[in-house]
Amino acid sequence: MHAPTQSGQANVNVGQPERWLSSIAGGLLTFYGLRRLDLPGTFVALLGADLLYRGISGRSLVYKALGISTSRREVTLVAIPQQAGTRVRRSMTINRSPEELYSAWHDIGKAPSYMMGVENVQQTDAKTSHWTARLPSGKKLQWYAEFTQEQPGQLLEWRVLGKKFVVAQAGRVYFVPASDGRGTIVTLELDYPSPRNFLRKNMKQVISYLADKEALEDLRRFKELMEAGEIATIKGQPKGTTKRQRQ
Repeated sequence: MHAPTQSGQANVNVGQPERWLSSIAGGLLTFYGLRRLDLPGTFVALLGADLLYRGISGRSLVYKALGISTSRREVTLVAIPQQAGTRVRRSMTINRSPEELYSAWHDIGKAPSYMMGVENVQQTDAKTSHWTARLPSGKKLQWYAEFTQEQPGQLLEWRVLGKKFVVAQAGRVYFVPASDGRGTIVTLELDYPSPRNFLRKNMKQVISYLADKEALEDLRRFKELMEAGEIATIKGQPKGTTKRQRQ
């Protein structure tokens, strides 16, 4: 066996599910742009061609500039025991005590502060709550959830009441003191049912990949909120001026 060459696998920095998604989107955009036969269509076609290159080659110049690679991610997707579905698992060390972190996560009114897409959470009784979220497409989602296990400072578990394919049907978060005594290892698990629709079955890996990215981002935002008291954002920051504006 030969080691990967510099021009081969060594330069691949886009994960397989992301490559599939880029190829599909790139093909559609290229086809749409070429059919228009006008200037906007040309730009759309060029964007599609760039996504096609990203999907086929597995290389992203943006990722390279930022030092990011999604082609060698640790495996965080496992089968749900005795169930048809996928479990997303992510861990992160946060510089706070297990009790503090448990209390903050249990206070579901804070969820919109760090959970992507969640707009509002209302407690309906001691164990159940009503959630409102919005997908990137703009579609609004609502569902009810309930706590199924509550072990202060150690474990919090919940499940969604009813069936919502686009949201995790169950989840749990563990709080374990770090071995060096500095902070807590927070592990988030989210359970997603297996899609039954044919198209969704074929997109299962892409959907699981996106769910994994969302779990990681939720943990990252929770860490920032607990350690810094706020989540870093570029909203409202000055964008600078272009060369044309300075003239």
